[in-house]
Amino acid sequence: SLSLSLSLSSPLLSLHRHAAHTRACAQTHAHRGRERKRERERGRERERSIHVTKNQAGSAHKHAIERFYRIVDETGIKTRFEELSEELGVKSEEDLEYIQEDDLTNILKEMKVVPERKLRAALKAVHNEL
Repeated sequence: SLSLSLSLSSPLLSLHRHAAHTRACAQTHAHRGRERKRERERGRERERSIHVTKNQAGSAHKHAIERFYRIVDETGIKTRFEELSEELGVKSEEDLEYIQEDDLTNILKEMKVVPERKLRAALKAVHNEL
């Protein structure tokens, strides 16, 4: 009788262990799936963050260029600056980043102190926003 109960309980016990193992594996698999999903979401978030940062940097650089040209216009040196730009080979607003302060020496000498400082600061801002 004792051997009969052991033999009956042995397959049941084995079945119970198998079911418990299957549940544990399913839970582990589901947990890993959730972790992979979270990691993909974090990766997408990082990509969006990098994209936004690049857009912000591009926007700041564009703003710095616009400010520079606005100061050129306000100080009354637009014609002189356009001539100098042509001499230097400036083809677009983006080329402004390649102009150095030394390139503007003659124009800066002709200017009053405050407009000169504004122009220097604006050019520096263009270079800093790269």
